[in-house]
Parts: sequence; C-alpha cells; structure tokens
Amino acid sequence: MQIILDSHFADLDLFRESVDGWDLDFRLMQRGGFRGAVLQLAHPDILLGRARFRCGLAQRGATPAGFRTFGIPGQSCRFWSRGRQYGPDELLLYPSSNEIASVTSVDFDIYAVSLTETLIDELCETLGVRWVGETVEAVRPTRAQMSRLRRTAEQACCASSGSQRTRLAQSVAEQLVVCFSTAESPGRPRLRSRDRVVQRIVDHLHQGVGDIPNAAEMCRIACASERTLQYAIRERFGVSPNEFVRFWRLNDARRMLLDSESPGEAIAAVAERCGFRNPSVFAREFKLLHGELPSTTRARGYRSPVEP
Repeated sequence: MQIILDSHFADLDLFRESVDGWDLDFRLMQRGGFRGAVLQLAHPDILLGRARFRCGLAQRGATPAGFRTFGIPGQSCRFWSRGRQYGPDELLLYPSSNEIASVTSVDFDIYAVSLTETLIDELCETLGVRWVGETVEAVRPTRAQMSRLRRTAEQACCASSGSQRTRLAQSVAEQLVVCFSTAESPGRPRLRSRDRVVQRIVDHLHQGVGDIPNAAEMCRIACASERTLQYAIRERFGVSPNEFVRFWRLNDARRMLLDSESPGEAIAAVAERCGFRNPSVFAREFKLLHGELPSTTRARGYRSPVEP
C-alpha cells in the first residue's frame, strides 16, 4: 500500500486538484480561508485516507468510482451528511451512487475507507457475515469496536512500510464489514420541515448566480417563517441565513474569477453578477472568507487555466 498524498493545504482549489480519486465540490462556509490536511494510501482493493479540516465547509461531489466508501469519524467529530447528523459514535456508509452531500465544521476529522465490491463479498464469505450495505447507511458499533477501528486506521496511516500499511488496512476492512453486518442501525431519520427549508434554499442557489435575496425573499423561497428559516440554516450551517447566502455567492465569485473562459471580465462585473453592488464591500468580504483579495484569485486564474 503506497502513500499517494500527504499534505497540508491553505488553498481550497489546490486541495481539490491534489486529492486523488475523489470528485470534490467544496464551498467555504466560515471566514478565514481554507485549512486542511489529507493523507491518502492506495491499494488495488482498498483506499484509506484521513482528512482534517479546520474550517466550515459545504461538501458536495462523489467518492471514488468502483468502491464503496465508509467514514470513521474522529473522537470529537460531528457533521451532517445527506440530511442526517452524525456523531463520533457512528460509522457512515456513503451511498452506492457515490454522492457526497455533507456540511462540516472546524472539528471535522475522519478516516475514509473505500473497498471494492469484490473485496466486500470475499470478506463476507470469509467472515461468515451477511452484507447489509444496500439498505443501511449508518451503524452504531460498541465503544470498543469504534476505539479499535480508529486505532487500527491510525496505525495504518502511520506505518513505515507498505506491507504494514496493507496488513493494517485489511484489518480495518474486516472490522468495517463486521460492524455493518452486526451492529445496530439507527435507521433513516424522518425528513423534518427544517430539512425541507434548507433544501429549498440550496436548490435555489444552485440555479445560478444573481442578487442576494433579502429575508422576505428567502422566506418565500423556503416556504417558511423567518424564525423557522433562521433555525434551519443555523442548525445545518452554523451561520445566519444572510451569511449563508452571501458566503455561497462569494464562493460563486471565486469560481468565476478562476475561470479562464472569461479572463477579461472585470472583478467589479463579477461582483455585481453575484449580488454585490459595491466593489469595496465585495473585496472586503471576499478576503474575509477566502483569505485573499479578488485580484489575487484572478491572477491565479490567469496562471492556472482550467482545462476544457
């Protein structure tokens, strides 16, 4: 098992380009710029990695194709995934569609383990257990099982030789298959009105850039009262609805500034397209979120054009 990535990142775009096998679409949801560290190990049947992020993120994308991916949260890690809140006592299994739809905060620390379907079938047969991964997306192992999983995963990440890493990663795979075949499943939570509110706002923002809606407009889009909207957005993203929408548009602006297909578009024009009428306000808020001025981001876009 080889180490294919072991780096700290202060640039979200460099992080996305560097991570192997994952199709990532992350948006910053907290001021201060991106701060993260990633370790990736690779074997033909097992991918093992650890990701630690010290910033709020809205995560979308896909796990590695051809694998089923599990998440082992760190001891203090709490996050949302596909409308469900996870804590440090639960194991996550990403859907067979490989979809990522998560919201994470400054304490995000997770081991990600991807196994081929062939390996899962072989392990189930060898261990004499029945695979339930098509119907279960989370389980609560015993405290001893979780402790052993974290310990073995950490040992695999720290091992000095490829053979040691492979042996320990195989042990992690076996433990995961056993947990998802025998541990208690909390079941799929009922969709709440707050969850529908969040989804309506996110769906609206995904339709494209535009003006930043005021409170009344957001309530109309969400089909909710201002009180419900406040609770729903703050519970999921840790910020107010106004902050959430502004952060979302500032992420849109960053992508536009990095897009080499429109290098001649003025920064002020990008700001206005994303709902910021005052260029000075846009520059200040952009720097607070991304840690650099829009002009610096635009210059990087010139140097590193996006491939078609």
